[in-house]
Amino acid sequence: MPYVVPPTRYNFEVNMHQGKIERPSENNLNQYAPGRRPTIFLLYQLDPDQDPEYLVVSELEQTFPDGSIIHKTARSKYLVGGDGARSRVRGSMHLTPKGEMSDHIWGVMDFVADSNFPDLRRRSAIHSDAGSLMVIPRERIRTGPVIS
Repeated sequence: MPYVVPPTRYNFEVNMHQGKIERPSENNLNQYAPGRRPTIFLLYQLDPDQDPEYLVVSELEQTFPDGSIIHKTARSKYLVGGDGARSRVRGSMHLTPKGEMSDHIWGVMDFVADSNFPDLRRRSAIHSDAGSLMVIPRERIRTGPVIS
């Protein structure tokens, strides 16, 4: 299969550990309002009558280490959906994704690779008649093996 470069705005990519993106964002957000995990977004409504500046009212469910669950209400100026492909935020707005949907079935595995593949430490796309595989390397663990 020939090497194909799809038309993109930038002709490069950067792979980094998810924590390097989440941690600074979470630290910044915690300066304004501390977040608590696991907290689940349930639904929202707009209530401009009580406070027109903070008109988004969200219902949340928070689970504690002892298994107890409480329901909370939070007011905000904005509602940002960064919760993935099956977004509860998007679903609560009754929005559907636009554009093409893929017929591809895919999954993710996290494992220690024992391989002689030459580019195991680089993001690689491997194609064959039997299917495709994408290798996204992770950090090295203390004992030295590579997690892919």
